[in-house]
Amino acid sequence: MLQLTEAALISTSVEAILYGFCALMYILTFWILLRNENKRCPKYALMAVTAFLLVLTTAEMIVNIVRICQGFLDIAPSQSLAYFESVSETTFVIKSSLFNTQTLVLDAVVIYRAWVVWQNDWKVVLFPIIGWLGLLACSIANNVVLATASENPGDVFVQQTGRWITAVYSMTLVTNLSATSLLAYRIWKINKSTTPWRTTDKLSPVLRVVIESGALYSLTIIAAIITFALKTPGVYVLLDMISPIISIVYNMIIIRIGLTSNRILAGSSSAVGNSNSTHDSFPPSPTRSHQQRASGAHLPFHLGWLHSSEGGGGGREGGGRGKGMVRTHEMKALAVEITKYEETDRDTLREYAEAEERERTKGSLGEGLRVVV
Repeated sequence: MLQLTEAALISTSVEAILYGFCALMYILTFWILLRNENKRCPKYALMAVTAFLLVLTTAEMIVNIVRICQGFLDIAPSQSLAYFESVSETTFVIKSSLFNTQTLVLDAVVIYRAWVVWQNDWKVVLFPIIGWLGLLACSIANNVVLATASENPGDVFVQQTGRWITAVYSMTLVTNLSATSLLAYRIWKINKSTTPWRTTDKLSPVLRVVIESGALYSLTIIAAIITFALKTPGVYVLLDMISPIISIVYNMIIIRIGLTSNRILAGSSSAVGNSNSTHDSFPPSPTRSHQQRASGAHLPFHLGWLHSSEGGGGGREGGGRGKGMVRTHEMKALAVEITKYEETDRDTLREYAEAEERERTKGSLGEGLRVVV
């Protein structure tokens, strides 16, 4: 069976490997947030959140290294097990506080993303917000219990601390899963509604990365809950893995959406531009054509052609009569032709208006994704 001292070594080693991936992803994230296209509107809030998560992840990594050094080098080997079991140890309380802060930040970011994509509708994200507030309360209570625990509480599995740790895991799982589901459903719905009118599928990669990131975090939390319920030291390994996984989940969405959002917006702008240019090339509006038909004086080309056709063989005779016959007979056919054109024009304008509305909806999602990134 895995011993607690062995679990401490394994967990720190695994966390160090994952932290290396996090460092690389943070570099890519800052590159996306600071690249030339975004210099006109820097995303200071998002960059601050990214830097804050980087500091938290690095701080927890340092705390784990300190715990390894203290547990194996600064105290006697016979006391190492008691050191790692003590939940009231200062480094353990600091580590727990850092972990809870990271979960709060990640869940808040996911809720914000869902809120933006749902066009700032608070009612849609009400349930995740309630879950986040519950997570905040459980996190505060958990750290207070750990800091005030007796010197010899046994381990984290005792009832005094175990119930609050389980509550923190459960609340972050429910909050993150519900917010991620809302975000993924919104992207899927708009992607499906625009399928018949586009040639390329640019939202599916974003949808996949949202689902994959949510599944990665949720499965890790579920595994941690199971191992905690089984009271196995393997829960310490999963606990230390969650911190870099939080950073990976946060960064992978920004990286993927950052590389896709510009293509979405470019496609939407070109489509709207083409429809606007086509609309500008239409003949006069149906209302104006109707006024021209009623007066008859604004159609010199058609009337002139009719006069020449009638008067070509008749010379000068019957000028007034011929002119009257032409006006009486030909204007009926001309009126019918204009009526048909007006109906076709209205239908075409309606189709283009619907197409512009679909492109505007897809463009609003792309703008939402740009804000999220």
